Formats: sequence, structure tokens, C-alpha cells
Amino acid sequence: MNPVECDLLNAKSCESVWRRIAADKSNSYVVGVCYRSPDADGNEVDILFQTIKTACTNNKSVLILGDFIP
Repeated sequence: MNPVECDLLNAKSCESVWRRIAADKSNSYVVGVCYRSPDADGNEVDILFQTIKTACTNNKSVLILGDFIP
């Protein structure tokens, strides 16, 4: 089980790291660790949530971990 970077998601300008983890030959999971800084401006927050939306739209199984409280 080797995690692989999700280049499309990691290229966004927000504080997040994304990896794809293959459970077996037919199942994989995308795992994202996200941080929403209390000092983040509206644009950074919009990019973070757009990145999460992209991850959920493009993948069957997504696990998102992080700190989203302002």
C-alpha cells in the first residue's frame, strides 16, 4: 500500500496535502489533510473548499481530515 501524490489537488494554493492510497487492485482512497488558518482570507478559503469539492467529485472514496474552525 504505497500512497501516491494527487498532483491536481496539491497544485492548489491552499494549506492541504492529498494522497491516493490503494487498498487493493480495485479500490483506492483519496486522503486529504487540510488546515484553515484563522488568518486565511476569503480567496484562500474559497480555494480550499473548491479543492475539497474537486476531490469529492473526481473520486469515489475520500477521507478529509483537518482543522476548519475559524
